[in-house]
This record gives sequence, C-alpha cells and structure tokens, in this order.
Amino acid sequence: FDVIVYPPAGSDIWIELKAHGNYLTDEQKAWRDWREAHGRPCHVARSLGEVVSIMKEYLARKAA
Repeated sequence: FDVIVYPPAGSDIWIELKAHGNYLTDEQKAWRDWREAHGRPCHVARSLGEVVSIMKEYLARKAA
C-alpha cells in the first residue's frame, strides 16, 4: 500500500494508489479483506482528490 496514516488515536488508515485501469492484485485484495474484517480502514484512490476525500471523511468520522 502506498499511503499509511497513523493518527494519534484510533486505527491506522491504508490507501492504495492506482492509476485508472489498474486494479488490486490478489495479494492486495487479501490484505484489504483482512483489514476490513478486523475493522481497519483500507481504501483505493485513483487521484489526489480521492485521497483528500478519503482523509476528510475519515477525520470527520473521528471527530463525530
């Protein structure tokens, strides 16, 4: 995974950056599925705007 954020409190968040038309490998899918099964955020972003949106949504949930 390309971006890993470790906030001061709460779960880390992992973001895989993929160009349009590229997809997660089977190993990346298995890792994503394991994280999701354990309540740990894992996302795929295809642009900087998507990374920003993911982070804003994550931070908004943490603030609520």
